[in-house]
Amino acid sequence: PTPRPAEAWADVSVGDRVGSLVGVWDLVWSDAPDVARPGGVKTGQRIAVDATGRRTITNVVEVPLPWGTVELGVETLATPLSPTRVDLRIRGIDAKPSASWPWFVPFINLFDLLPKSDEGSPFGSFDVLYLDDSLRVTQTNSGYYTVNQRVG
Repeated sequence: PTPRPAEAWADVSVGDRVGSLVGVWDLVWSDAPDVARPGGVKTGQRIAVDATGRRTITNVVEVPLPWGTVELGVETLATPLSPTRVDLRIRGIDAKPSASWPWFVPFINLFDLLPKSDEGSPFGSFDVLYLDDSLRVTQTNSGYYTVNQRVG
């Protein structure tokens, strides 16, 4: 496991078995009531660092509709507060149609009317309890647990 997981924001050597938060993660399990999902709904996260060093975690929910799938993303700014704790501030919300969206069904993204904030609004925090190359276990500031598997 990674010894200081909240500070692991870069791709690191797989040979050292040291993980990084950066990547694409699928949700495997959570006891959080707001993460409960019906069949067919896929949830995950994209964790990235941009060219300016800004750390973001985007919670992604793929919602199947009768005519296609919509991907909803809540982007948060992430700030390590300690070797295990990460603070989150909501930067913005986005929606986009999937590749399966029919060309004849109009798609209007109302979230385009709300600009993203570089300061963000308070959202919460989480502790990284375990992190390696393929698995991440966290506990939110509300006391809920999540288990994520790296898929990219």
